[in-house]
Amino acid sequence: MKFKTSLIFITVLAATCLGEFLLGPADRISINVLSTSEKGVEAEPNLNGSYAVDPDGNISLHLIGSVHVTGMTPNMLRETLQKRFSEYIVHPDVTISVDQVINSRILVLGEVRFPGVYSLSRETTAIDAVALAGGHLISALLWDVKIVRGNLAQNPTVINANLERVFKQGDLSQNIVLQPGDILFVPKTFVWRFNELLGQINPAMNTLITGTEAAQSIR
Repeated sequence: MKFKTSLIFITVLAATCLGEFLLGPADRISINVLSTSEKGVEAEPNLNGSYAVDPDGNISLHLIGSVHVTGMTPNMLRETLQKRFSEYIVHPDVTISVDQVINSRILVLGEVRFPGVYSLSRETTAIDAVALAGGHLISALLWDVKIVRGNLAQNPTVINANLERVFKQGDLSQNIVLQPGDILFVPKTFVWRFNELLGQINPAMNTLITGTEAAQSIR
């Protein structure tokens, strides 16, 4: 498979990090807000709770009203809410957790047992995606896995993920957290590609040799 875009090499956080996950419509998040004053640390019961992102990508909160969250990571939303709540609350401390991811899909292709489209119900890493697809085949080139992110028609980002380092060295920085719409492609090793090429060449060579021998016998 050929990628027509330039490869972009990036450093990512460990697989358990929610910071790279982008929120979208129908996702459900929990928000907890604490305030610090002369009385000490107090909870804000009117703000704490579970919120579903509406079809327009918004949530509605007491005091500050509608907040557009689609495309934000939980950390980005946390910073936004702390800034907006600070107009009404003394030193707000906001905690965000993702309860449920709805209608989020990824595409897993290449050297996996069951290539196809998979729905995400929770945070999913590259290793999780390979497992969802039935695991990798013996022909998989695990150190050069590609993750294609963004609009395919408008310069998508192509991220390299060395899953061999995850398996052999426990390097979780390579176990990238996937985002809705990502395409994960597991390429084939050179040896397997070469063997397949030989498999295509050998019958043709046999036909050529047989034809040559037949022509010589006629002479």
